[in-house]
Amino acid sequence: MKFNNKRNEFVTKDNIGERGFFISRSIAVLGTILVKCDNEIYVLINKRGTAMDFPNLYNMPCGYLDWNESATEAIYREVYEECGLDLNELKCVIKSDLEQPWYVHHAADGNRQNVTLRFGLYCIMDKLPELTSEFSEDNEVQEVKWFNVKNINTRFYGKFDWAFNHDKILCDYLDYINK
Repeated sequence: MKFNNKRNEFVTKDNIGERGFFISRSIAVLGTILVKCDNEIYVLINKRGTAMDFPNLYNMPCGYLDWNESATEAIYREVYEECGLDLNELKCVIKSDLEQPWYVHHAADGNRQNVTLRFGLYCIMDKLPELTSEFSEDNEVQEVKWFNVKNINTRFYGKFDWAFNHDKILCDYLDYINK
């Protein structure tokens, strides 16, 4: 049987210290956090900082799974670090995909070939929660905001471009929760 895989490279302890590691595909988490407020639906987004790849583009909170961390813990952490939002405080949940992802992207496409676990949450609130980027790393996040999803298909994007096709992923999640 023939496979297309390329074996993971092992970095020996001679190169890095006491332990050796495999260089392999990374696991990323992505949070699609929706809040319905005043009959409008908003998604949590941030503008990428200058220390990040794809600076000045918008994305939903995302990042990499850390050592000794479950994927669920990772999405809670990433949303908190990038946007200052504690997902434990959100009430009136309509749909929660925080314990298990609503979608797993695992195709070996693109230069990163990340495995991305897409998590989601949809809730109703009387007012949009306050946001802050104060917990993010230096120059990781420039701006945090609630974006009205009704604007997702309008092309005023010259000043509002998305990283990682997150606009398409947002539309996929909207379709998913409306099934």
